[in-house]
Amino acid sequence: MAATKCNEPTGIDCIKYQNQSKKYNIVLFGYPGSGKTTIAKKLQTDFNQFHIISSGKILRKDVKNHTSLGIEIEEQMNSGNIISTKSIINVLFSYINQLQTDLPNCFYLFDGCPRTIEEADLLLANVSIDAVIYLDVPRDVVTDRLKHRFIHEASGRTYSDNYVCELSKVSGFDDITQEKLIQRIDDQPDAVATRLSIFEDKTLPLLEYFKNLGILYTFSGTDSDTLYSQIKTTISESLNDTKA
Repeated sequence: MAATKCNEPTGIDCIKYQNQSKKYNIVLFGYPGSGKTTIAKKLQTDFNQFHIISSGKILRKDVKNHTSLGIEIEEQMNSGNIISTKSIINVLFSYINQLQTDLPNCFYLFDGCPRTIEEADLLLANVSIDAVIYLDVPRDVVTDRLKHRFIHEASGRTYSDNYVCELSKVSGFDDITQEKLIQRIDDQPDAVATRLSIFEDKTLPLLEYFKNLGILYTFSGTDSDTLYSQIKTTISESLNDTKA
């Protein structure tokens, strides 16, 4: 599918995605460290029609490959600052256009996007969103999670040095490759405080935005397995309703 340019609703010059078939698309919403990626992977396993679209993962790939966009956003990501709407939307729609070719029948599971009302306006003007799953996890819990989170850079596998994520079998090393784990720069204490403050200022207002659209589902707690069980039931019922 050829990409076109769009100027609405915000006047930003961006790649436009044109959705031509009915899908059941979901946004996972919550603080950094609330467990969005964990929930996304479980949903993709149990409902194989879903494909995870992680804006952060796509952006970090550009940074790693030293693309022109990657160079532009690396400093912003490292400091924990929010990435520009133009950068997010261009990367996102370019990725979706490729998905439309590679996996035309998949449903979209957005992890980490939209982050602002401006991004939400652009996304929803071009892609139908059927549900927003809000992981209502307390700020102090996500702060602790982020400070203890380590990753295997090549694969994105996530570990913790306390109780939050899977513990690595050999502390500090990936279970599969035995390569050394790293802590993302934006998971370090100073950057975490900045990230959470920006989330509360720029992203949290989306709760009211989604609520007014009638697509917000809130799940409160701190245990990902318990939250996922509730989310899975809700998604199963919703998918069954769409088939009826």
